[in-house]
Amino acid sequence: MAAEYKELVDKILESKGRSDIKTDVVITVQQNENWARPYQRTTEEEQQLISQFRDPDNPLKILFVSDKLLTGFDAPILQVMYFDKRLREHTLLQAIARVNRPCKLRRTVDGMELEVEKDYGLIVDYFGIARELEDALEKYERTDVEGIYEKPEGLFEQIEQVREQIDQILGFDLEKERWEWEDMEQCLDALEDEDKRKQFALLVRNFGRLLNQILPDPKALDHVDIFKRLTQICYLALLRYRDSRLKQRDYLPKLVKLLNEAVRVIGITVLEPVKVTDEEFLNQLRVERTEKGKARAIISALSAYISEHIHEDPQFYQSLREQLEAIIEEFKERREETKEFVAELMKLRERILQQEREAERLGLTRKQLPFFRFLRSQGLREEEARKMVSDLEQAIGEVWQRDWWMIEGARQRMRTAIYRVLRRNGIERERAEKWQSELLSLAEQHYRRWD
Repeated sequence: MAAEYKELVDKILESKGRSDIKTDVVITVQQNENWARPYQRTTEEEQQLISQFRDPDNPLKILFVSDKLLTGFDAPILQVMYFDKRLREHTLLQAIARVNRPCKLRRTVDGMELEVEKDYGLIVDYFGIARELEDALEKYERTDVEGIYEKPEGLFEQIEQVREQIDQILGFDLEKERWEWEDMEQCLDALEDEDKRKQFALLVRNFGRLLNQILPDPKALDHVDIFKRLTQICYLALLRYRDSRLKQRDYLPKLVKLLNEAVRVIGITVLEPVKVTDEEFLNQLRVERTEKGKARAIISALSAYISEHIHEDPQFYQSLREQLEAIIEEFKERREETKEFVAELMKLRERILQQEREAERLGLTRKQLPFFRFLRSQGLREEEARKMVSDLEQAIGEVWQRDWWMIEGARQRMRTAIYRVLRRNGIERERAEKWQSELLSLAEQHYRRWD
């Protein structure tokens, strides 16, 4: 039968144009079985065949097996096993265990390189071994075999329970027939709370995992549109709140295609939030269809950028943070004026862009600019500050060594070099001692590498 199955499946693959998939047979060949001679192999040849099957890049994807490979066969890539004969007790459990091995693989889907995770196996039962399996499991402690297999009916119950939990978090019925942008806004508003986003991300991942298992069962199609809606909510919330837990990853190819289709419908072209200073940020902002949504997206982007860069230029970014907090506080009482709110927030974005252009105007590098700002904040004139910055960089270069900020002796030499520059430029002792700590901190941020 194994050879006949192979012949039949090969014809089907050929009719489907799937020459990229190869099949083979693993059986025990008796002396008088001339028809089976093509499948007669030495132990070494059989191991070579198994190695080909284990290789995700090898075209051998299907093996037809009879009374072989029940022990000592380990292929985590194996995900689906078809039964057309009876297996009992230990032999049956061994066979099922073959498909339950976790495995990570790389796949290309819609032009994207993905790492996908196999976290379940599928048994297709043509013989009726379910009763045999239940009898076999009764011989073990319940805790030892719990979760070893799940009937499709149980998976459908689980996915319904997960959907209901998601509905509760969003305060919205995902099965609603007509889907308007106001409905999307309601869902996104519900995810403003970080704890809810965390729960939501876990539940959506679980929903996708279950959907991946029950597809292509026709009954699973009822859940496909819900998955698409969840994908849209996840990506819009990711762009709005910049919460990396909302990233959709590790899905198998059939779900990734659904995911990409859902994202294209709402006009998302870049799947990762970009920095607020990036030109692409303005394109991502256009995905938001309300002023309130734009305001929240800008606040998240500004907050993330400030947190990332504040150590580089504490003077500038602390000032920016205080302005952002003041604008948010002011507009809490002016919720109807969201367009003005967005305009004020965009002015903060422009301030960041201006400070990036400021270095070029002053003839300074971006590394030098925070030192210049600090010295200006201490009352130095522009020309004095610019000269001292140049002197500081030269002094830092003279004592710089690899990993200097981690070596106490090297760090002390850097501190001394900074102090001497300050004193040579006429800064009195007390002020120089105070400034050197701030300037040393900036040196640790900007001159860890010398390039």
